[in-house]
Amino acid sequence: MNNNLQNMQLKNQVLVALSAGSLTFCVGSHVALSSSIIPVLTQDGLLVQDFQTAAWIATSFAIVAVPSPILGGFLSDKFGRKRMAMLSNIPILAGLILMATANSFLTLIIGRCISSFGVWIAYPCANVLVSEVVHPSMRGSLAVVPTTFLSVGLTLAYLLGYVLDSWRLMCWILLFQPLLTLLAMALIKESPYWLVQHNRKLEAEDSLKWYRGPDYNITEEINEIINKKEDNHEEKKESKLSTIFSIRFLKAQLCTGIMLFLYQFAGLSTLVIFMVNIFQDANLSFDPKLAPVLVGGTRIFIGILTSIAMKNGNRKLIMCACTLLLCICTSLLAGVTYYRGAYPDSPTWLGFLPFPFILFMFIAHAFFIAVVSLICIVKNHLY
Repeated sequence: MNNNLQNMQLKNQVLVALSAGSLTFCVGSHVALSSSIIPVLTQDGLLVQDFQTAAWIATSFAIVAVPSPILGGFLSDKFGRKRMAMLSNIPILAGLILMATANSFLTLIIGRCISSFGVWIAYPCANVLVSEVVHPSMRGSLAVVPTTFLSVGLTLAYLLGYVLDSWRLMCWILLFQPLLTLLAMALIKESPYWLVQHNRKLEAEDSLKWYRGPDYNITEEINEIINKKEDNHEEKKESKLSTIFSIRFLKAQLCTGIMLFLYQFAGLSTLVIFMVNIFQDANLSFDPKLAPVLVGGTRIFIGILTSIAMKNGNRKLIMCACTLLLCICTSLLAGVTYYRGAYPDSPTWLGFLPFPFILFMFIAHAFFIAVVSLICIVKNHLY
């Protein structure tokens, strides 16, 4: 077995991880785009004049994001991971073009919803591709690639908001992302797991051979995939509901879904979407548009460190430490903001504190999400 692993090539597995990263790269930019668009949109006052109305750009994006990943998961099972990732770029392109050419606020919101739909139906394909294609010995390292590219996408959107005064130009520039995803997905093969599930064994063997290299013996691995498919087929005959409500399945959901929900409930998504406005309300002592760029850049660096941590660190300890850090930073951020609002004559240096607090919150978030993503990938592989 060890000799067989030595014969395995990594370049095509790295390529599929980067292709999955192109999806999350697009997701990150679209999530953070609201933070860059809203201040510029309210400043020019052409389509909207107040923050409360402009906030619908973020709200509509979030509303569409609730059902879309579920639909994306079903569609990727039906049409394939690669094909679904490519098709999703059509609404992303259409939504961005509609936003860039919008002559009314309603049109802008419609474009935002369309692009949100495309982004979120593609998002499930990213982790699924990594889990179904990358060899188990490399999943700990390559699983963080999509998370890192998510941070790159966030940083790009924040950077556009810092250097540009035109929200239309921001939308035009981001058109390159779905085109990049189309190119990246065209360079890889379909998931061997999906091919086996759809009774395309020869294509699955060809795909797995391409990902593992010509000198790697795929016999054991392809037989494992086939046996898993047959086991799942027997389970489906018994009852889908019994699987969903089984103790094993519910434990997996408790380990990922509920923790992720509580983590997001702490306000991380709100910070991402309204970061510029939040820094403005916190009376940051330097440019509120520059702070998100610095936070995003730090997240990229932290994303690289998470790769090492996921491979060598104690994941349970990392998760607990990140949760404690998030709790402390959230409390301190609330306390400092309240104190400065109640006492206008407070020291000037307190105005710098919101930045490190939010920075450490995102560091905790990056490590926590990396752990959860890896758990989800392992869970997906098991099921």
